[in-house]
Amino acid sequence: MAGRTHRRVRTEPVPGVDPSPQLFPDGRAIDAELAAEDRLGAWGDDEGPEVLPDAAAASNAERLERDRPPHYA
Repeated sequence: MAGRTHRRVRTEPVPGVDPSPQLFPDGRAIDAELAAEDRLGAWGDDEGPEVLPDAAAASNAERLERDRPPHYA
């Protein structure tokens, strides 16, 4: 696709500001160290995220329909 246009507005950076602050001069991305509270182990999630089966979402929707408050239309 030659001549592809972008939907975002692109402007020139303000004079004196680094136009790409997240890159090293050689173009590699910064390999950031996570803060202690950003690691999964800090919250007891060492094993990885738990994925619930789809049945859990369906049962919750049924419960919400059943427990609908009287003022809700």
